[in-house]
Amino acid sequence: MKKLIASYGEILLRISPQNHYDLIEQTNLFRTFFGGSEVNVSCSLSLLGHSTKIISVLPNNQLGIAAKKNMQQFGVNTSNIFFENGRMGTYYFQHGVSNRGAEVIYDRKNSCFSNKLITEDEWVDVLKHSSHLILSGITPALSEFCMTNILNSIKIAKKLKIKIVFDFNYRRTLWTKDQASKFINKIIQDVDIVFGNLGVMVDLYDFKTNSIKDYIQLEKATLSASKALSDLGNFEQIGMTIRNQINANENVLGGLIKTSDGVFLSKPIKTRIIDRIGGGDAFVAGALHGIINQWKGNKIINFAANAYSITQTFLGDINIMKENEIFKISSHENQGHLTR
Repeated sequence: MKKLIASYGEILLRISPQNHYDLIEQTNLFRTFFGGSEVNVSCSLSLLGHSTKIISVLPNNQLGIAAKKNMQQFGVNTSNIFFENGRMGTYYFQHGVSNRGAEVIYDRKNSCFSNKLITEDEWVDVLKHSSHLILSGITPALSEFCMTNILNSIKIAKKLKIKIVFDFNYRRTLWTKDQASKFINKIIQDVDIVFGNLGVMVDLYDFKTNSIKDYIQLEKATLSASKALSDLGNFEQIGMTIRNQINANENVLGGLIKTSDGVFLSKPIKTRIIDRIGGGDAFVAGALHGIINQWKGNKIINFAANAYSITQTFLGDINIMKENEIFKISSHENQGHLTR
């Protein structure tokens, strides 16, 4: 029987300039996507062959219906999406070009998701039969209701012996360092599988690094940060992304996974960035895919890092590549050549 992987998070409407190089203030042509960190992970895992479900809240209108249909297209179980009166969380994304960085503008305050309190009895109902629960540090930043929902979901998950997967996903524009640290410290001991990066350890835990000039130095700093992260809880696995940003379009990407067998580093991957959103979520999904399938650490990290990189080469929040496609690209079988 397949493991059922549950995620709790907000489904967002993303609005971006239609032309990659346009600024929001200079265009009247926009395109839309649906996404959100936990949602992106669920969709990717579904395409990788897993049974997934999203626990979320959508507005009881055409936007909510469209978002639900979008999740279903990826094979995600949407039976535990609540429909409420209210607005949908939205964000505007402006692509970066050259030395101009990408920018996110959130418009999600008082969304129907952030105003919904899910009872403990409801959590028992929606989490039964699940093997994993995916959470992130974005959701508790949204409201007191969301904080309570996270705490209650973990309480019920632990009773049901469900593994907790947590991605720090610290967003400075949503809450302060002190608010984030205080809340995350309440739940971190209950987390089984954790994901983050060097920036999270610097921002939230004052991890000190020397000046970093290249990928090799960044990799070494991430390795040191992973040891500090290990001290925060009793984790079964730790995953960390690595991003050496040369400019908005040229990055070198990679990652680290720590398992009971040791620490494994991916090969660095030179990547031309088409869309900056969703890479970390693809990494989480790729790593979980390998962990659940009981792959060796080396295989897990190189698969996850390639999923991370590939997702940045096409538009949208969600990694739409399947396992065989990721393996084919990561094997350098075609090296970007035309396949006929």
